[in-house]
Amino acid sequence: MGTIMNAASRTSLLFAIALGISGSACAQGYGGTDDSTAPSGGVTLGVKFPAEVTLNRQPVSDQRQTEEATFTLTNTMNKDVTLEASNDCTSHTWYITDTGGQMVDDETMCPMIYEPVSRTLKPGESYSDTRQVTLIKVKYADGAKYTLHVSFWTIAGETTFTAKVVQ
Repeated sequence: MGTIMNAASRTSLLFAIALGISGSACAQGYGGTDDSTAPSGGVTLGVKFPAEVTLNRQPVSDQRQTEEATFTLTNTMNKDVTLEASNDCTSHTWYITDTGGQMVDDETMCPMIYEPVSRTLKPGESYSDTRQVTLIKVKYADGAKYTLHVSFWTIAGETTFTAKVVQ
């Protein structure tokens, strides 16, 4: 598999995925459904996120809610795999779409550290990290289904969840 290069922007990343050059990976969504976003083999990405997210809109002044997402990369090859990104912010990105594919949320907070990062996984090795996904509550409808799209160390994955809105 070698080195997986980071896409310069979200648009470039989506274009790369569409062309099938995002690397050899498969994504498993443990919270909702299992969705594969690239061919299996090489490095797999597991995405763990709640299958149902309860969003309490009270008090009105509290517009954001943070949920935890856990990402697990596993090297399924019998050789080392090195993942690289231009900086830590681009190695971990996310956005949320509705069932029609329309963007709902993508608020990523990131420190201003712009040094290249890399991670090498030995054969059979897994690496997990938990990240915060901040949701803007008013953007979600009660009972609606959404898809969390992630790029973790440039490996794309996704999982679905249902919003439960409490007034």
